[in-house]
Amino acid sequence: MKRKSKVSIKGTLSIFLRNS
Repeated sequence: MKRKSKVSIKGTLSIFLRNS
């Protein structure tokens, strides 16, 4: 669960950067 949380955060960050 802790690993999935980190992946989710990284995924969201990637989308945020791409959306910028």
